[in-house]
Amino acid sequence: MWVDNSPVEAVYLKFDLSAYAGRTLESAALQLSIGDNASGGKQNVKLVADDSWTESGITYTNRPALGTGSLGTLGPTAVNTGYSIPLTTADLAGELGQQLTLGVDTGSTDGLALNSKEAGSTTAPKLVLTFR
Repeated sequence: MWVDNSPVEAVYLKFDLSAYAGRTLESAALQLSIGDNASGGKQNVKLVADDSWTESGITYTNRPALGTGSLGTLGPTAVNTGYSIPLTTADLAGELGQQLTLGVDTGSTDGLALNSKEAGSTTAPKLVLTFR
């Protein structure tokens, strides 16, 4: 998965939070692993309101809009390194009990390669939630 600002490329991640309806969220973190291209810039994790996209159907033209506020930030990064990005729990609490889409974008033009689920379970993106 590639995040860049020239040309504009964003990453979309979907998580099923249906099992967590009615729970109280204490903390959240997004775990991402960098592939073969790191970035000296900053990447922003944002909430996406539209969860109707599919992995095989999303394109640049039909991609849902990213939220305006950042839930967390990443960067600068190093190749083949894993990161845990703390996320703002207040914004995520309303997503419990349904699908959650997160988007990652950047203002940087040096490109960031993130490992996808196809890279294997040890480097695939993970959402780590802690409940009270």
